[in-house]
This record gives sequence, C-alpha cells and structure tokens, in this order.
Amino acid sequence: MDIDELLKQDYFLRTIFNAIPCGVLVVDRDRRVYVVNDGLKQTFGITDEDIIDKRPGDALGCVNAFKSKGGCGFTEECKTCEARNSALDALSGNQISRHKAKVQFLVDGNAREFVLLISAAPFDHAGERYAIIMLEDITELNSLRRRLKTEHSFRGIVSHDSRMQGIFETIREVAEFNVPVLIQGESGTGKELIASAIHTEGPRAHMPFVPVNCAALPEGLIESELFGHVKGGIHRGHARQKRPF
Repeated sequence: MDIDELLKQDYFLRTIFNAIPCGVLVVDRDRRVYVVNDGLKQTFGITDEDIIDKRPGDALGCVNAFKSKGGCGFTEECKTCEARNSALDALSGNQISRHKAKVQFLVDGNAREFVLLISAAPFDHAGERYAIIMLEDITELNSLRRRLKTEHSFRGIVSHDSRMQGIFETIREVAEFNVPVLIQGESGTGKELIASAIHTEGPRAHMPFVPVNCAALPEGLIESELFGHVKGGIHRGHARQKRPF
C-alpha cells in the first residue's frame, strides 16, 4: 500500500494534511514525490500529475534543474541546495532537519526568487524510508523584515545613505556562504562593525565573535595568539632568525 492510499483511509488525517497552511510533500529515498497537499499545489499552481513521481526541483521548476540532463540533484549548485540537503538529512538520519533557503523557480517563464523555511522529518512505512517535507514561503515576510531593519539601523550600524543600504545587502549575501571576507577601509570607518554584522547574519551567529587587533601584537607572537603554542616547540619567527645567511 502506498502513502497516498494510507492517508485516504483516514478522512480526518487527510483533512489536516490539506489544511496545513504551507506546502507539504512526501518523498522516497530517491527524492521522488509520493504525495503532496493542497497548500503546495495552490502555492505553485501545479497538479498531482505535475509532481507525483518526480523530484521536487524538476516539478517546481528550479532553475538549476535545467542545467543538467539529469535534472534536480545533478548540478554543482545542487550540492549546496538547502532544500535537497534537508531531504537527504532526513532520509539518512532520525532527526528533523530545519533550514532557511533561497531558491529560484521558473514562474510563467520567468525566474522568481523564493525564501523558504524547510522542515524535513524521516519516517518508515512498510519497510521503506520516506521523508515528509514542509515548505513555508516567507518571501514577502522576509522582505518586510529587511525593510524594517534597514529603515533605522542594521546590526548596530545606523545609516540612511543609499550606498550604505547597498553595503547592508552585500553583508546579507556574503553571510550566507562559508568563505573568507576581506574588509578594507581607513582606521575608524567601522570595519569591525561590518565583520560583526557578517558574523551575526551568518550560520555561526550562535557562536562567539572574537575580534583580534593584529597590529597590536608583536610579529613573532601573531601565530601563537591565533593558532596556539605547544610548550617546548620552536617558534617559526625565532627559527628564521637563527638560520645562517
């Protein structure tokens, strides 16, 4: 018996499933969709025939799915897709996975960006592993929150200047990626504030932000200060000084 038939046996459960105010879908180990609720079909303007037995990215029109003949899950961009990774985490584990993701879907032939809250939970049925995935569209809410934050201040930085608003947007963009960021500027222009804002907007916001004034440290101690020192070890700076010309 498939999942859809199981749900149909209980009218009350089916009613709740369709009344959930966000998109819900069930996928198998191959991430192929078994069943969806009315909320998802209404949000994306699709039918059961459009999505059942297809991968979500293919059925919903993810722009990255068109970059490979294999479709959803077979491009370089797919490796960092939070929607795909949430499903994989649920299918391979026993915990609920929650993420916020930016995705682009083709709507009426045009690429449109969505901000989604994604929750994925695993469950087993008839000896098979499935994941139930909830997609909540918070695109408009996210936009309103950004406007409210930037009207007065952004992470402790106060400015109404249009150029600073552009910097705020850049901070949000770079904060989403796990890459080093070089911040340049004269002394007193707020480089540490920018660094703190990037940290607070990023996935490590729950961890400490530790600023280090490298200019105030002697050159021979910077490595020890940043990376630690083993007792009895020869410091590189001292070792270089002892080498003959």
